[in-house]
Order: sequence, then C-alpha cells, then structure tokens
Amino acid sequence: MHRYRYLIIGGGMAADSALKGIRMSDPTAQVGLVSEELDKPYNRPPLSKKLWDGLPLEEIWRPNRGSQVNLHLGRRIVALVPLRKQARDQTGEIYAFEQALLAIGGSPKRISGDDESVMYFRTLADYRRLRALSREAEPITLVGAGLIGTELAACLRKAGSSVDLYCGKRGLVRSILPEVLSNELARSLDGHGVRLHFLSVSNIQKANGTQQLKLSDGKMVTAKRVVAGLGLVANTQLAKDAGIVCSNGIDVDASLRTSIPGIYAAGDCVNFWCSTLGRRLSSQHEEHANFSGIAAGRAMAGKTVDYSPLPYFYSRVFDHAYEGIGWVDTSLKHHVVAPRGPMEATVYYLHDNRVVGVLYWNTRADLERATELIEAKRPCTPAELVGQIQ
Repeated sequence: MHRYRYLIIGGGMAADSALKGIRMSDPTAQVGLVSEELDKPYNRPPLSKKLWDGLPLEEIWRPNRGSQVNLHLGRRIVALVPLRKQARDQTGEIYAFEQALLAIGGSPKRISGDDESVMYFRTLADYRRLRALSREAEPITLVGAGLIGTELAACLRKAGSSVDLYCGKRGLVRSILPEVLSNELARSLDGHGVRLHFLSVSNIQKANGTQQLKLSDGKMVTAKRVVAGLGLVANTQLAKDAGIVCSNGIDVDASLRTSIPGIYAAGDCVNFWCSTLGRRLSSQHEEHANFSGIAAGRAMAGKTVDYSPLPYFYSRVFDHAYEGIGWVDTSLKHHVVAPRGPMEATVYYLHDNRVVGVLYWNTRADLERATELIEAKRPCTPAELVGQIQ
C-alpha cells in the first residue's frame, strides 16, 4: 500500500499545477500522483498548435518535480473510497491519503457505431500517432469542427496531408463564432486546401479494412483514416461512484472542494461557480487547468482561496487568431463590431442586455477592459458597444 498526505489523481496540467500549489505551502509533504498516461505531465495546447509549427517536443514537458512527487504512470484509479481514504488502481494497488485531488479531465465525445479505429485526439500519444499518419500519402478524414477540429485541419494541411473535414450543417466553431466569422474561417481553411463538408457523421462501421461513415443526409462515404475532435465530456464516474455530487462536471465550491470533505477537484472535470456571471460553468482550456490546479493545491495545504474566474480560451487557425473571455456562446444575443470588415472584429455576448462575454477576432485582446465591462453588469446598447472600440 502506498501512503501519501496528498494524492493527486490525474496527470495533466491541472494535476501538475496542484502539485505546485501544494508545494507553495507544504514543501516537505509526501505527494503521490497517479496518471493513466505513460508520459509525465506536459502542456497540452501545443499538441494542436506549436508542435506542428516546429516547436521541439522537449519544450512541452512541465518542470521536473524530482523528489517532490512520486509518479505512478500508466495507472488508472478505478475506485475511490472516501470513508477509508483510499483509492485503488486497475492492478489492485491501494493508495491511502489524507487529502485527494480529482484532476481526471474529460473524455472525447464519440461517434456512435463501431468506432474502434477512430482516433480521438486528446493526448501526446495521439499526437505521435497522428504525426506518423500525416507522413503517409493517404487522405485523413476529420470529424468535428470546433476548436480542436479546425486546429487539427490546419495542422494536417501544414504537414502536407489531404484533409476532408465534416463540420455539420451550421459550420465551423458555431457554438462560439457568429456566422460571419465562421464563414471567414471556412474561407481560410478552404483556401488552404481543406475540403469542407457541411454534414455531420451520425454513425461509423468497419468494412473491408475501411470505415463507412453515415452522414446526416443519409449517404455513406468511405474513409481509411478517421480522426475525431468533437469536444470533451467531463470524467465524473469515479466521483459519482464515490458519492460525490456531480452535475455538468464534478461540483466544487470556491476552494475547489467537492461535496465530500478531504476530496478536491480541478481542471476539465469540474463544474465551478462563477460569481461574476452568477452561474456554474465548465471550462476545458489551458488557463483554467493551470489556475484551478494551483488554487486546489493551496486549498489542500490549508490556504484560503476563492476560485471564481471568468473562463478564457484562445485559438489560431492559419491566418486567423481569436480569443475570448467570459460566457462566449452564440446561443446568446451577440453583437459584432467590425469597423474595418470581418477580418478584424470584437464580439459582445449579452444576457439580459448585459455583456457577459467578449471575443477578439484578429485584433488585440484587451482582456482587462473586457473583464471590467463584464463585471460592471450594466445594460449596454449597440451604440455603446461600438464606442468600446478605439
């Protein structure tokens, strides 16, 4: 049996940041980290960004923590028993703890059917596999046109691969981007040789060494290499089985505590309260992983924390770069301010006529001003929003 004062379950950015948070206040405590991956903690964003632009692989590793932590790699925690303060991995090994952190991330959304041969892009191992595939002459079929799907389409074209992208009827990144900006992104991908199909994939089956994709129009297409980037679903089953309250993720308070004392959660798997927006949110991006991890680690080590951030994200696809802060969702009323045309724009997302999110498209992001505008919580007219642009 392994015994730790702090047990970190998960091996991503949130897990590594939690270790940093613990060490800020309790530098000598025994910490164990259990991760499904065989790789030590690394930065995830370069997998669909800078690694394809020449960043050396060794640049993505998180700092070497040395004796600060005992790493248990290639191990998956399958049971958590809060009353005994124990966790068990798939080999039967037991890990005893005083406090535990769930930094177990999310799992890729899947295509229904026989999807065994589909590559669901998420980890460094997936990057290595896809990079190897990109060196082959065969076309690659991408399913999903959110942030990851569009970034991968650009990466694969840069690597010389032939790419078909199935993006659904609405188009590219439509949960975030207004139609006019989605269309600009589509023009860019098309101009760089990505074949866009405004259809979704409803089912997949294997046949004679190929994969048969059933499309939303009822037709079938054949593909040999299928890669999916459909977004993530928070991993909650381990928490639910342990009796921890979960809704759209693992519910945590401002100290990243779950409903069971001594167990915390951070990163992609959590559902946290954003006091500025007055609602619970999930965020599956780099900044949230790092900051929630540090906050959870500090809280575990006895420090007072108040984690209630505005979510933030960024993306770059060929010549388009954009980033957003707050509640960025095109199901909300939104107003596009583009005085120089759609190649540069600022988008304001409103709830009850109050700005709750801001997206910067190919223009300098003034995150401080955006935050002030969101925190002001006052009604804004379209004219006032235009006046925000200098």
